[in-house]
Amino acid sequence: MIDLALTRAGLLAEIGAPAAPMPPLEDPLDPRIRAPHACLRVRGHTQNELFALLEVVLSRRFGAAERARCLADLLAPLRSALGNAFKHGNGGEPTRWITVEAFLSPTGAVVAVSDQGAGFDVAAALRRLRAGERYFTSEGAGLRRLDRARSLVTYEEGGRTLLLRFLGASEKEGSAPRLPEGEWLRRELSAHAPDLAPWLAEPGSLEVHPAFGRSGPGGQDRDLRHDRDLLPGRDGADRRDSGGDHEALDLRCVLRPGAAGMGEPGLRILTARLHPDATAAAADFEAASRLYQALRPKRVWIPRPLARPATEPRLVVYDFHPWMSFGEYLAERDDAELARRRCGRMGRALASLHGSRIVFATTASELAAERFRS
Repeated sequence: MIDLALTRAGLLAEIGAPAAPMPPLEDPLDPRIRAPHACLRVRGHTQNELFALLEVVLSRRFGAAERARCLADLLAPLRSALGNAFKHGNGGEPTRWITVEAFLSPTGAVVAVSDQGAGFDVAAALRRLRAGERYFTSEGAGLRRLDRARSLVTYEEGGRTLLLRFLGASEKEGSAPRLPEGEWLRRELSAHAPDLAPWLAEPGSLEVHPAFGRSGPGGQDRDLRHDRDLLPGRDGADRRDSGGDHEALDLRCVLRPGAAGMGEPGLRILTARLHPDATAAAADFEAASRLYQALRPKRVWIPRPLARPATEPRLVVYDFHPWMSFGEYLAERDDAELARRRCGRMGRALASLHGSRIVFATTASELAAERFRS
């Protein structure tokens, strides 16, 4: 909810931030960000480059919070704030900066998003929004989403800085299940994806985390103590004897620039899927490769499959960063007309697939028509 009477000092006090200013960290993968109290400062030119790294930091930080609330009250409003800063604040100018400061505590976060624009009359826009009058020049979804979030929002500097306060329990340092370090995967990707070389040039430039914090795409909590033993260890030992009755597990591969001269600090996010067995992974990789090469439906992105590492043949790595599932996307927006348009887009993409000459191999476990016939 937007409340223009709020102040930065008051919001910081609500999350229990220290009275003395904390020196800001500028590396989103700095381990000190996991301390009970921390401050991260980053800047960039576009919504996408900044949101990717902030989503990683905040999802990991608040993995203990309810996922639906984290999406609706932190991540979605933050993405709207970044979009407004780029589109309206900076007028879409790719040379202007957006600066973000995230103050983190054990009970929540205060995120400040600043642009280099002229600002705007926030009070007037808010009055028109709540009176049902036209208050926007585009769709107006950003301000509306900020006002309906349960987190608190206010503005500074004549509308050039937005402050978002989110309350949610942080993961205690060391409590979240951790997967093995990504050094073995970094070497595999270096051999299979030469275009990623600048991101994989240095040891330690890739980290592996569970996707969506401790919850799966549908929001169900998942115990990763068993799953994390399914990947090769730091010593390269093969741990594939842990059993194959689990469901496919999505993993987040976080890459930081490894070569000098790549500009401002940023992250690149890949998605890996660990299948129950090598046969399923091979079928997935083959199908994904055929789709990417042969099928190009309009307005639907088909992720590029990057590698199926020899070290772990059950793993498929994609150039893809799905920070929310399709169902979560529709639920967060709660708009029947938008749902109709998006489902129509998916239907047209499936029509393109069925009208193509692409044929996939099937196995007994993949015959969905038989499984769901009744």
